[in-house]
Amino acid sequence: AFADKALYNAASCFESARRFESALRLYERIAIEYPRADLADEALFRVGYNAENTYDFDKAVDRYLALVESYPGSKHRKDALYNAARSLENLQVYDRAASAFARYATLYPDAEDAARTQFHAALVYEKMGDRRREIQALQEFVKRFSRSKEHELVVQAHLEIALAHKALGDEKG
Repeated sequence: AFADKALYNAASCFESARRFESALRLYERIAIEYPRADLADEALFRVGYNAENTYDFDKAVDRYLALVESYPGSKHRKDALYNAARSLENLQVYDRAASAFARYATLYPDAEDAARTQFHAALVYEKMGDRRREIQALQEFVKRFSRSKEHELVVQAHLEIALAHKALGDEKG
């Protein structure tokens, strides 16, 4: 279709001019009116990006996760999931953020940042004050990455596990 490409070009121009709300509206039209178009996943990703630039993190999360669920083959899926996790953490929706970071590490185990992302999920549980889930996430991290090149993070995970047990008053761990 020609209309989706014309909308995309106009949205891209708005985005280049840093008119993020205008760009967002046009990208959103593509995603809604042309969900099967070649540019639909790109449009959803751009909605998320522009929503972040207008500080509408709820919309950014919603659109990033819509891309993750609706377009499993998208080249933007990995970044959309990571961006959603980061935005959820910024919104202090820690439970969903930790789950999204862990999901990222599970879906993209060969990604260069998979280990750090899995480790970060555990740190988000620490922010929540949920020491038991922090310990569980760290133990999963150690199990999964103990033979990886992330030796320093594995050592850090063991330390964090010990500190979490101490915080719980469980000296034996």
